Amino acid sequence: MGNHVRLTSDLMTTPAKTIQAWEALDEAARRMTAEHIHRLVVVDKRDRPPGVITEGDIVREIADCCEDG
Repeated sequence: MGNHVRLTSDLMTTPAKTIQAWEALDEAARRMTAEHIHRLVVVDKRDRPPGVITEGDIVREIADCCEDG
């Protein structure tokens, strides 16, 4: 039985689920819900990924809005 190193590419979703940086937060939430995913890669106008948005990010934003309002 040999050692098998798992690579990130073994588990990644392809193609990556993305959203443009200028899209509204509620659109990200709708897409995550509709596609049953937990994160989206955010891409800029050149399709470069400056970051990732997660369900947790959205929940924190909602909680912050509730505290402020």
